[in-house]
Amino acid sequence: MKKHKEFKIATYNVFFCPKIPLLKLFMQPKFRFEYQINKMFPKLDQDIYCLQEVTPHFLEILNKSDFSNTYQISKYESSRRNFPLIISKIPFEDILVRDRTIYALFKWEGVNFIVVNAHLNTLGWNPPMRRLEVQRINKNLNM
Repeated sequence: MKKHKEFKIATYNVFFCPKIPLLKLFMQPKFRFEYQINKMFPKLDQDIYCLQEVTPHFLEILNKSDFSNTYQISKYESSRRNFPLIISKIPFEDILVRDRTIYALFKWEGVNFIVVNAHLNTLGWNPPMRRLEVQRINKNLNM
């Protein structure tokens, strides 16, 4: 069996903002987004980043950054105020965007694999609703 080179995947919610007013002041989106894109992500040096709660403002900063020159950016649901996004050094073979979820097909050293990046809608602990969301994702994977 052929041994494959390892690759690294990170997942991160870029929009988290604390509810404490003083912390909120220091974690303004513009500064946080610039730090994530220009400092944190390059230092992590992942092959694929699965990002959740990406905003148009984050995407604007990303597209203007040097960081985006070495990564491909997936399709996304631009009609939403925040959405999942995949950034990858590995070329996309195909991408499906549906129901706040990205299904990205890749080929790595001759092996096909899918990365699913979902932003689930369930607020709080709601097992029946979470079950429906996961069933939706499984249904889309089996299409």
